[in-house]
Amino acid sequence: MKTQMKISKRAQAALDNTASSSLALRAVILFAAQNPGFEWGNYYTLGDIKQSLESYRSDSRPVTRDWQRICGLLWQTRHVTDADVMLASHQVYAGRLAVGFDLDRNWRVEYVTGQYFPTEYRRAAYLTIERSIEIACNRMAGGV
Repeated sequence: MKTQMKISKRAQAALDNTASSSLALRAVILFAAQNPGFEWGNYYTLGDIKQSLESYRSDSRPVTRDWQRICGLLWQTRHVTDADVMLASHQVYAGRLAVGFDLDRNWRVEYVTGQYFPTEYRRAAYLTIERSIEIACNRMAGGV
């Protein structure tokens, strides 16, 4: 029996603003919308809370900016297809974000972590969406 996945408010707002009906694109958006999962213990320095917060924020800010960039791209996704997303996922970020089907023929996003998942997964999703738009634009212009 399959359970219904709960979609966060962040993810739902992004999906509502997506111009494409591509299920692969929606899977990438859901993947990118997940919480980064920063662990305070990785940043906490005994006796120096200011330095700890500075380190934490230096990692969390780019992740937040990548989400904002993703949301800024979504209006441009009108002509993006599932094939565009699958192709783009292999072309950017060293192909570490893979979009495809699982055994039940549901869309699946898999990510191979480089150094630290919380700081890089949204960048991979952002670059995949951006490249998907480029591929779709080239196709619409007759270039692909």
